[in-house]
This record gives sequence, C-alpha cells and structure tokens, in this order.
Amino acid sequence: MASYAGGSTAKGGYYWSTSRWSLTAVANEGGVLPGSRSERYTRVPVWAALLLTPVMGGLFVLFMPFIGIFLTVKALVRLATGGARRTAAELAATVHPGAFVPGAAGFTGKPEAEKKADASAPSEGGALEKLSKEIEEKRTK
Repeated sequence: MASYAGGSTAKGGYYWSTSRWSLTAVANEGGVLPGSRSERYTRVPVWAALLLTPVMGGLFVLFMPFIGIFLTVKALVRLATGGARRTAAELAATVHPGAFVPGAAGFTGKPEAEKKADASAPSEGGALEKLSKEIEEKRTK
C-alpha cells in the first residue's frame, strides 16, 4: 500500500493515519491530507474503513475509563508532590503580559519626574513658531 505525507494532495477516498490512529475522508474531487509532513497516511479501501470505524469506537469506549483513572491519579500525585505550584508558576509566567502591551491604554498618568521635565521643556507652540520663522527667512532669500 502507498504511503502519503500529511499536507499533500490525495485522490478521493479514506486514509488511515498511523501516528494518530484516525481515519480521514477525502472528497471524490480530491483534497489535502491534514497534519504536518511527518504524519503518514495509508489509503484504505471502503470495506476496511467500514471495518475500522466500529473497532476504533469500541477500543475508545473500552479504554476511556482507564485513561480517566490514569489522568486523575497523575493529577493527585502532582498535587501531593508540589507540582501544582510549579505548574501554576509556569502558567503565570506565560500569561503575564509584561511591561508593554500593544493596544492597551494606560490612564495612570505620568510619574512626577516626567511631569517636571515636561514643564521645564519649551512648549510646542513656541518651537513651531520659531521653525516657521526660519522657513520664511529661507524662502525670502
């Protein structure tokens, strides 16, 4: 059987992903297989797709309680060993916006030092008038 990479174009039919254990249908006109180039697909005939679908569903129903129990025990062990604190700190580090947030408005005002520096600086109106006078002098020359 031929093997196809994810992201490549394929003829219509059913394709089995060996890495995700899933069945993907491609329309009769053809289409693109989902996933990255490292994901491999094998084209399967219709009768095999009809056989695989209930088998995969049955295996899911069979193993789902065990997966739930495993994840619950893993979370309890992590909580008991202090892993929740470490995980929360890692999450907070990735969620914290930092000092600069694009598009956010900071209506907190200016610090006092900046206010004093702005007060001692010449006003924009005076600077603009001075510049316009310089331009007029150069135009008349």
